[in-house]
Amino acid sequence: MESKIILNYTPSCSDLSVYDGFYVNSLEHNLSLFIGKELFFDVRSLSANDIISASTQLSGQNATFIVDSIMQVAFIKSVNPSANISFYYEKYSPNVLPFLITNGFEVTFNYPTLAPERVNEMHSAGIKVNAVFLSKKDEVGVLKYYNVDYITVNDSLK
Repeated sequence: MESKIILNYTPSCSDLSVYDGFYVNSLEHNLSLFIGKELFFDVRSLSANDIISASTQLSGQNATFIVDSIMQVAFIKSVNPSANISFYYEKYSPNVLPFLITNGFEVTFNYPTLAPERVNEMHSAGIKVNAVFLSKKDEVGVLKYYNVDYITVNDSLK
């Protein structure tokens, strides 16, 4: 399996065509820029109204919403019942796996907290893994070795 490279998008980013998808966390971005690519929309810091607005705008698109609460899931699913959800975890907990399987969620880990055994455990359960917030170029190679599904990078790391 080849890891997909996801860009942590900012308006100053260079050639967007070299990325498999994009990571955004604001409605200030023109979401139409990302149609046809995978999009990870981090709604963890958005208001309920903004979450609902983003869910409505991205209905039917190849978008995954990154959340850290069940309330955020409820807002998204109220207007976009088929939305993909990736639950964000700062630290791994043994209670994570049954929760993800039961709800059909993917998982997003902050890179420094991700270990290869976690990736194997998630993949064995059929759960996709996104690693975010890399700070060094060599971390991409490590995560490819771990076989994560998505690697979210800053433009300077490509």
